[in-house]
Amino acid sequence: MRVISQQDNISYPFEKLVVWVEGKTVFCEVIGNTRNNREVLGMYNTCERAKEVFNELDKHYTHFPYMDDGETFYELNSFRMPGE
Repeated sequence: MRVISQQDNISYPFEKLVVWVEGKTVFCEVIGNTRNNREVLGMYNTCERAKEVFNELDKHYTHFPYMDDGETFYELNSFRMPGE
């Protein structure tokens, strides 16, 4: 699954990300990135909204369909970080 930033300027493979909420911002970092760069996925007016979007992202990925072998995705999918 791809995660598209709120600004629509970058797309990440969710399977290779660490995603977290810090205050009003949802951040990500690519696993194995030796530069330790955290990137902003989305910024919100409240901490509660940031947590809500984080949970939406998790729910979207959790319900992502797999084929019968349990490993292969049915189709490519993406999650666009919502605005307020």
